[in-house]
Amino acid sequence: MKKDKNIDQEIRNDLERIFRKFDKELEKYIGKMCPEFNPECSQCRLNLIYNKFKKETYDEMLK
Repeated sequence: MKKDKNIDQEIRNDLERIFRKFDKELEKYIGKMCPEFNPECSQCRLNLIYNKFKKETYDEMLK
């Protein structure tokens, strides 16, 4: 049981590291999200899609 928790934590740490690197690269190309979400802003929409993908991927990997 303890080993499973260690593996889960390792996976979580790896995912966080990967997404941090990806976040930095993505920011270079689409910029940061506006302070308040604006549905007319393409950067906001792209960030929203990416954040949803990131959450779904993160959740799926931890199942």
